Amino acid sequence: ADVESVLEWLRSNGIKKHHFVNAREWLEVTVPAHVAGTILGISYYRFEAIGNPKISFIRSTDAYSVPKKVAASLDFVAGTHRLPLLKKMKASRTPSPLAGSVNPNVIKKVLDITVEGSYSKNSQAVNQFLQQYYSPSDLQSFFSDFDLPKDTVLKE
Repeated sequence: ADVESVLEWLRSNGIKKHHFVNAREWLEVTVPAHVAGTILGISYYRFEAIGNPKISFIRSTDAYSVPKKVAASLDFVAGTHRLPLLKKMKASRTPSPLAGSVNPNVIKKVLDITVEGSYSKNSQAVNQFLQQYYSPSDLQSFFSDFDLPKDTVLKE
């Protein structure tokens, strides 16, 4: 990766202070949100913990962009999208009208899907994380619960 192209881009946007972390694996820059928003082409918003406005984070819901030359040397911009996990979270007392009910019928209604399509080369992937994993019996139950055609799954 060409670190100099990233540093040049930062300097051209008035950002002079930076430091490297972990033997130059990370480049850390601290700037106000309006500066980051301008150079990344995004807007930032304040997100508050439910029931505790003293806990808040500045993050964006937009996809950021950087010049092509910089993008080739940049893996990601941290502190832009993800919110940290809080140990104690209070649930909202007003549940979402769709809470716990996102299923194929809801998706069809929300996205106004009126026709069923099929294509022999369609594929789908399943991610496993946070102690959640693929279960053949769960998938078969899902197909059955929502009157979907049974399909074979190839595990790689």
